Amino acid sequence: MRRSQAETDRIIKETAQQMKETDKKIKELSTRFSSTTGHIIEGLMSSSAIKIYEDKGFVINSLCKNYKRKNKQLNLEMEQDVVLFTDTQVIVEEVKASCDKKDVEKFFRNMEMFKLLYDEYKDKEVFGAVAAVNYEDGADQYAHELGLFVVRVASDEIFTLDPFKMEELKRF
Repeated sequence: MRRSQAETDRIIKETAQQMKETDKKIKELSTRFSSTTGHIIEGLMSSSAIKIYEDKGFVINSLCKNYKRKNKQLNLEMEQDVVLFTDTQVIVEEVKASCDKKDVEKFFRNMEMFKLLYDEYKDKEVFGAVAAVNYEDGADQYAHELGLFVVRVASDEIFTLDPFKMEELKRF
């Protein structure tokens, strides 16, 4: 049994529409997955950030995640993934699952404008840091060359067990 040309055209059109819808769903899922992965990496990094800097001699007073600021007059808007504060210093971290040289360049340009947007820190030393699970094409070396801190995954310190009291644990 042969299909008519009209029937064949209709099937091709329906198939193309279904492929278009599938592509859209895949793109949505990919975006959602990337966003979720980013939040996980930021959570892991922020939970260990105070310790890694205090181990290097910084006395961290506080930490902020997703620190946002917008200035319409300057036409500037920034969001820092993790910001740590001492009495006299600010450390700004860009957190990535995978970091390449373009990510480092973009972050460095943003850091050059940091005090314009956050003028309350004009009298503090401000440091930049890139933190990533994976560095591509020498991005970590490039960040070092630009004078940024480089934070990477240390396999033995990714997860820690929070303190607990045996009597407070639920028994199943």
